[in-house]
Order: sequence, then structure tokens, then C-alpha cells
Amino acid sequence: MNAAINPAEKTVTVHALDSGKVYTETYDKLLLAPGAKPTVPALSGVSSERVFTLRTVEDTLRIRRFVEDQKPKTAVLAGGGFIGLEMAENLAEMGVSVTIVQLLKQLLAPLDADMASFVHAEMRRHGVVLRLGETVTGFRQDGDSVLTLLEGSEPLHSDMVLLAIGVTPDTHLAKEAGLRLGIRGSIAVNERMETSVPDIYAVGDAVEVTHFVTGQKVLISLAGPASPESFSSCSATAAASASEAMIASFTPRSCETGTLSSTCGYCGQTEASSEAFLPLRESTSRNCSAVSWPSPVVEKSVKIV
Repeated sequence: MNAAINPAEKTVTVHALDSGKVYTETYDKLLLAPGAKPTVPALSGVSSERVFTLRTVEDTLRIRRFVEDQKPKTAVLAGGGFIGLEMAENLAEMGVSVTIVQLLKQLLAPLDADMASFVHAEMRRHGVVLRLGETVTGFRQDGDSVLTLLEGSEPLHSDMVLLAIGVTPDTHLAKEAGLRLGIRGSIAVNERMETSVPDIYAVGDAVEVTHFVTGQKVLISLAGPASPESFSSCSATAAASASEAMIASFTPRSCETGTLSSTCGYCGQTEASSEAFLPLRESTSRNCSAVSWPSPVVEKSVKIV
């Protein structure tokens, strides 16, 4: 029996992987943080034992054992994002000759092209070969090596392949529980990280968020945004009985004097603080009379599954 959420009964079915035991937990508030899983394209040969993906610590250890035991001399990385570049760096330091194949004409898509050019120069300085603007069409096992098939180009011959072409929200539990989904199957949430089902919150790589600049729904699969999302959802949970959301998001700020300030979203009062994180929007002063703050000490039972 697999894990499941029953919103009507406010229960979660848990499958303990170490013992095989299946049991049920109850909840008052449920916070989902399932993260994302590596995107694996439906290409031929992708299931080869020499084609790797990276998500967990176990994946990292498996790749490291392969490099130490099999001593590959060459590797092809499909994808030029953050994970691809980090893997290229680590493999190169272990003596593996690395080739990165990227569909776009540059590495690190969020960067402007002129900024990415500095990344290209640094990678090439460390011996990494860049095949930019190329499309991977499949893989083929060739003895103790792998052929990476390219559209319109000769195949690349390597001892191993790592797929780093992005992540997909891991939201099967949310879908089965009837939660409303957003773009690319992500979990739809409001500004307080509440899902479409009462008393269920979601944060991290599995949720869609509203882009601060464009106002459009987007997926931002990075640790930086996930941390304030978690804080926001916990704050909203603690204040669930209040009529107003106290904290919507937090962001780091700094100044030369070391004194930081924030402005209340309700009364306009400004406060100074030395803390590293301050409210960015819909923030509320502790002295504001517009909102009734809860007691700073709240006893709650929290279970992490």
C-alpha cells in the first residue's frame, strides 16, 4: 500500500520503507514539501546503467562509486543548468573529461548572454567541452560505453552520461488527494501557501508561485525561495484564526550601517532590526494595532514523515 492523503478524514497513510509497516497519522494542519524529481525524457536508451540522474544523496553516492570503481575517462552531461555545471566541476576534479550538451546557445539560462560568456570561458579554461545549441535525441549502449545521439551531428562517445535537464514537481500525492494543480503539474497555492483544500499547505519545488516582477505563475526550483515559503506557510498556519495574513514572504536585506528597517504593510510604521531577514511585503510591525498578533509561545505537535 502506498502513501496517501485523505483530506475528508484529515489523515495521512504512511508506508515505512525500512520496515514495510503501513500506518495512519492524523493532522490538524498538513504541510506538503515533496520537492521535485529529475526530468527524464522519453528517449531511447535512457534506462542504460551508464545513464545517471541526480536528486538524492543516494544518487550522489551511486555516481561516485561508479567513478571510483569503473574509472570512466569521459562523461557527457545533458543540460547546462546549475546541477549540470556543479556535476561538471566535480567530475573534472576527479579526472573525467566532460562534455556538456545544451539545447540553448548558452549555459545557465537565467543569465544574460554577455554574463553567460564568462561562465563559458571559465568552463573551457578547465577543459570542459561545450556543445551549445545541440539536441540530444537518444542514447545507445556500446559495450562498456554510451553513444549520445545528437540531432544533425555525429554521436558523442563517452563512458557515462548524466541527465541534468531540469526537474519536475513531485506531486502525485497532491493529485491523488484532489488538490488543484497549476503549471506543469505543480501544486497551486495562494500567497499564504494554502492549497485548494482547507488546512493543507505546500511549499518548495512542488508549488507554483507568483513572479514578483511579472505577476505570472512560475516554477522556481531553488533552495533560496523555498526557505521563505516554508516560513510563510508556518506563519500562516500559526495565524490561521486571524483575519489577516501576518507574513507573506521574507527576503535578506543588508546595509552598510548594519541596521535594517522594515515598514508595516498595514499602518506604515517603520521599525529597525539587526536580524538578517526582514518582511518584504504584507509585513506587520509588532506595535501595529491593525493586526492581533498571536502569543509568541505556541505549543504544537509536529511530525515529519
